[in-house]
Amino acid sequence: LKLARLAHTQTRDYGSALTAQEQFFQAAKHDILHVEKQAGVHSHIVARLFEQLPDLGATLAADLPEEADLDDLKKYERELMWRIVRLTDSILQLAVTGKGAAYDDSVLQQLENTLKLAKIVQQANEV
Repeated sequence: LKLARLAHTQTRDYGSALTAQEQFFQAAKHDILHVEKQAGVHSHIVARLFEQLPDLGATLAADLPEEADLDDLKKYERELMWRIVRLTDSILQLAVTGKGAAYDDSVLQQLENTLKLAKIVQQANEV
């Protein structure tokens, strides 16, 4: 019960939630870096995910006040969206350079549908 209470209160504090998220991903990040070194490769995509996901997870867990009203929900949503956009921008920047961004650069072709959707959204907003 004490551990459950501690886990609940820690996730309500951004700093504690960020530390927990970083610790959660640390072993996997360590393993990936080790395998990358052995293989002589690197994925900027994987690196950026390990860099940005702890902040997104911590924000999801900690930023919403317990007694939330509509304004609080809007602020929460803005904070999350800002992080999602930052991650998306980061991955799209890698697609511009193309070569050397991933273990297999053809994986960036998966962004093709996202780019088509973005174009549709842009055209709809111009009308």
